[in-house]
Amino acid sequence: MTRQVGFAAVLATVAGLASTRVEAESVIIGALIAIIPGAYFGYMYFRETGSRAMQRIIRRAYIAEAVKLVMMGAGFALAFRFMDSLNPLALFCGFVLTHGFGIFAIAKMQSAYKQAPEQPR
Repeated sequence: MTRQVGFAAVLATVAGLASTRVEAESVIIGALIAIIPGAYFGYMYFRETGSRAMQRIIRRAYIAEAVKLVMMGAGFALAFRFMDSLNPLALFCGFVLTHGFGIFAIAKMQSAYKQAPEQPR
């Protein structure tokens, strides 16, 4: 998630330098719509560990994913309702790029984990 926040900061900086303040704010709001529900999901999913808690972890993952989707929808609804000056294209670009970067970072970490040599026990 820290990589996502860093990517969102770079994205917002580039948007601020390349265009107006409205586009930069829209990119930031879109990135936050991706980051905050993702952080909630991660917190709920990784709260418990262990094989005895597996049933609760699976149930909590489904609930957390549903809540994450509702939070994303609510984020977009609130952005369109309360932002006076909003660029919808920049908002969606900020969301898609930040969310996609998070998925890419997870895939990259998983690939590195699979390629790492196994540690002797």
